[in-house]
Amino acid sequence: MMILGRNPLVWIFLGLWLLAAAGCCTAEANLVVDQADWYLTLEDGGSGVTFGSVYLHLRGSTSADRVMVRTFGDGLMADVELPLDGSGNFDLHVLIAFTHAPDATIRTYSTVVTAYLNSDSTSQPLTSPPLSFY
Repeated sequence: MMILGRNPLVWIFLGLWLLAAAGCCTAEANLVVDQADWYLTLEDGGSGVTFGSVYLHLRGSTSADRVMVRTFGDGLMADVELPLDGSGNFDLHVLIAFTHAPDATIRTYSTVVTAYLNSDSTSQPLTSPPLSFY
């Protein structure tokens, strides 16, 4: 213990080694969205009711364990997990929102895609171009 206490070079070396060891084991989540295509659909619900749905086609990749996308249904917020293949790629059409009263109003829609790896996460907000059901 006497050697460590009196030799500042040993303390510097030990500190640098600890920093390097800590840095080598910390993984960061990354998220690459290659495609984010927004589109609308109309469906006949019967009895004169038409449903309008807002979809987002997401394609990309990640180093994370999980990728979630925020959805809004008809107002209720939820997170949907995107399935990943063995290489961390995803390709899915996600229902972001729907309405029982689609109209001709031009709107923009938004969501956020979040990748999680252990305690690290990264997010990417996405916003649609102006869209209208009619």
